[in-house]
This record gives sequence, C-alpha cells and structure tokens, in this order.
Amino acid sequence: MSHGSAIKEFLDYVKGTEADERERVPGNCSVLHFVFDDTTDTFELVEIFTQEDYARELGLEPLVAAAGPQRG
Repeated sequence: MSHGSAIKEFLDYVKGTEADERERVPGNCSVLHFVFDDTTDTFELVEIFTQEDYARELGLEPLVAAAGPQRG
C-alpha cells in the first residue's frame, strides 16, 4: 500500500511504454500486489484490492460515506 502519487510512479515504471499518464490509480487505501521475477528482473501487477473489495469481504456493501456520527 502506498500514497497515490508514489504508487502511480511505480505502476508506470512497471508498465513501461504501455503506461498512460492519464490513467488514475484505484481509490484511496487500495492495495496493488506486485510480484518480482528474479529471472527477468521485472515486476508484474497481479492484483488490485480496493475499498469496495474490503467492504464485500466484510459484508458491508454497498460502500457509502456516512454523514456525521451514527446513533443506534
């Protein structure tokens, strides 16, 4: 997990000539899972896990922003 601009730089590096500077990284708190190939000395993006994925895993979908403190 990394700050958006930092992970975007790394993602563009991994994509090389296929990188698109207009492409945005997934939303806040996303995890991008890379693997490193020792034989080619390259990284590969294998998975992106977003806030929506977290919500589904926890049974909290749909993910919505709450307005103010919740009482109940």
